[in-house]
Amino acid sequence: MDFDWDLIVSSFAQQYGIRLYSEYETISCEEFRQLLVGINGDTPLGYTVRIRSEKDSKKISLKHLQHQ
Repeated sequence: MDFDWDLIVSSFAQQYGIRLYSEYETISCEEFRQLLVGINGDTPLGYTVRIRSEKDSKKISLKHLQHQ
């Protein structure tokens, strides 16, 4: 998770308006997990997960070019 922490932080801010660095202590572990699971594909983390899970390298190249 440390590797993706910046993606998580930016995705929470984008999708939920939550600033994790200032609100992390007030969110329970259960709530954090629920919010994390709900991250959509339009966020930095969601986009990265889609790329990592794609098996077809041609689609990855096309998705990357279309996203820019």
